[in-house]
Amino acid sequence: MQFHSRIIQVNTLTHKGQYVGIFNQDHIPDLPTCAFLIFQRDHKGASISTLKNYAITLVHFLNKCLASPSVRSWENISPDQMKYYLEEDRGRTLKSSSLKQTISQLKTFFEWVYLNGWLDNKFQYSWKLSHEKSRQLNLYQAQQNSTDPFNLFEQYISSMEFDFFLGFVPRKRTFERERDSIILKLAYCSGLRRAEIVDPHNISLKRIKAAIKSSADQGIDGFYLDIIGKGKSGGKVRKIYVPPRLRKEIDAFIRGPLKRKCPLADLLICKVVQNKTFPLNKNHATALFNDTLNSLLSIGDVGRTREWRTHEKQRRFHSLRHSFATNYASALREKNEPIKRLQERMGHTHESTTHIYIHFEALMAKDFRRADQYSFDPHKIDKNKAWEELLDDHD
Repeated sequence: MQFHSRIIQVNTLTHKGQYVGIFNQDHIPDLPTCAFLIFQRDHKGASISTLKNYAITLVHFLNKCLASPSVRSWENISPDQMKYYLEEDRGRTLKSSSLKQTISQLKTFFEWVYLNGWLDNKFQYSWKLSHEKSRQLNLYQAQQNSTDPFNLFEQYISSMEFDFFLGFVPRKRTFERERDSIILKLAYCSGLRRAEIVDPHNISLKRIKAAIKSSADQGIDGFYLDIIGKGKSGGKVRKIYVPPRLRKEIDAFIRGPLKRKCPLADLLICKVVQNKTFPLNKNHATALFNDTLNSLLSIGDVGRTREWRTHEKQRRFHSLRHSFATNYASALREKNEPIKRLQERMGHTHESTTHIYIHFEALMAKDFRRADQYSFDPHKIDKNKAWEELLDDHD
């Protein structure tokens, strides 16, 4: 029987609201873990997000115990088996911070079940990792801090994760839902900043239609568009590329929901009031990302939301632009094309800013020769204009 977790809505005299329960393959609740999660909810004030994190840890642990012929049930696990589970199983797949969280959660669970009579004898385990495992984790963390002080590993969103994320855009009306989907995709697929997406010049419907037609006349499936970005005296201009799938989505939005909502619309990304279009506030993109993330964490399948839950605090709307740069760096590496193209597409003043993404992507691809070629000294961040540009890149 494989254990799984899910959110349950409770409305009784003693319990009301959302809870997280753990069930076996026959959908029968596992009483000790369910009681533990109820205690965390009612007496410790744990949020649904916290309960889901506990559930992820407990479900993995229960299933591993069940799969082991010598354990079968969590009550039978020995200190040596627990050590193996944490250091050799979890220690090979979890990052340092996630492993420490797992240990803390299991320790809390075992202490609670003993105090509440679910375990006859107190579990005799120190809950401390071996010196060697601690050394390995500390070394790994030090390497991460040295090679990735901007937390790009945590912020990077894969295409599969992004497609899953899009399914939780919390807008019910077709116009708002399709508009907001385009906002997210312009950041992830074309590298636009939040302010650039709502700038009336950039999203002029006349300019966008002209760009689509010009590219079509040249036999280009996507389209190129000049964007006014950040910078003094009106901002810098750079050329971005909108890929074919997004071009088709934009074209369908213009001909469908936007035309029905406002036949005389002059902006692509907008709100419509009394048949007139108005640009959105740049904070709309931030709120949209946060609302979508909260929706994903609240109702998304626990098994498919682990990366989002692990990096919930690091990921934000601008992470989409970071991810675009990383993906484009990957395409350039595979095609052996000049990195200057990434600098131009991102609008970086300093080439060394672009090198940060080239270095990061090479590490992800385990191309260590290329990573060394574009390495940087993280101890000079404050003096490095490239880092100043990257840190000041959000609007």
